[in-house]
Amino acid sequence: MSLQPSHDNPLDHDLLAELNRDLAAVVESTVDSIEGADHAAVSLVGSSLPLITTSAVAELLEGAQRCASEGPTLDAGRSGVITRINYLSDGLWPTFGTACSECKIRSVAAFPLTEGSTTVGVLTLYSSDHHAFGAPELRTGRTAAVEMTRLLHDR
Repeated sequence: MSLQPSHDNPLDHDLLAELNRDLAAVVESTVDSIEGADHAAVSLVGSSLPLITTSAVAELLEGAQRCASEGPTLDAGRSGVITRINYLSDGLWPTFGTACSECKIRSVAAFPLTEGSTTVGVLTLYSSDHHAFGAPELRTGRTAAVEMTRLLHDR
C-alpha cells in the first residue's frame, strides 16, 4: 500500500492530504487522552519514513529503529502484536535503547494497524515516564489503531 499521490491524478493529492489530516487528528486525540504519552508516530510497514510524527523526538526515534533494524515499531509491524515496554533499558534493543535514553524516553507502546492477518502500519507512543502504558492506555491505543486502520482501508 502506498500513500504517494500519482502524478496523473491531481485528486490523489487532495485525498492524501485529507487522509493525513484525519490520521493526525486521531494521533493528536490519542496523545491528549493518554496522560503519559509525550510523543507519537504512525508508520506504514515497509516505508522508510514515518507517515506522521508529533515531534522531532518521535521522528528521531522512528529513524533510529529503521537504521538499526530494531525496536518496538518494527517488532509490532512484523508480529502484528502490541509491543509494550514499560521500563526501557539498553539491553533489549541496544541502539534504540541508547537513542531513547538520550531523548529521556522510558516507556514505549507500539500498536499494529491490522487488516485481517496483514499489518499495514504501526502507531507508536513514547513516554518520559516509566510504566506509562497500563491496561487503560493500551485500550485507548488499541481503539486508535482500529480507527487508523479503518481510515487507511476506506481510502
